[in-house]
Amino acid sequence: MEFTEYIKIKQRMVKYNLKMRACMEDCGECAFHTQNNGLKCHCSDVELIDPELAENIVRQWAKEHPAKTYAQDFLSKFPKAPKDNYGTPAACRKTIYGGSCIDNADCEDCWNEPMEEDPAHE
Repeated sequence: MEFTEYIKIKQRMVKYNLKMRACMEDCGECAFHTQNNGLKCHCSDVELIDPELAENIVRQWAKEHPAKTYAQDFLSKFPKAPKDNYGTPAACRKTIYGGSCIDNADCEDCWNEPMEEDPAHE
């Protein structure tokens, strides 16, 4: 797992709030918590004491909690929106969410990309 991917997933995992500079996850539910990490150390020390364990915790969490795709977000808000033969929204994703089309990709690939989350969790 690349470092930037690890950080992005961990931020999503612990619901990190940049404004408050704090984790917003319920500690008792978090795998990094002292009672859950197997090391009996403070959650912020897991990465320093056992980086492989920290990476495995984040990897497992990501597997169990995949990021929401643009299609899932759009269809949860507009369930009756027209869809193509693959169940993908008939509209262009870039028209609705901004950004640009993926070079040489089908609309399905573009709609099924994970959404970027607001890092400040406002």
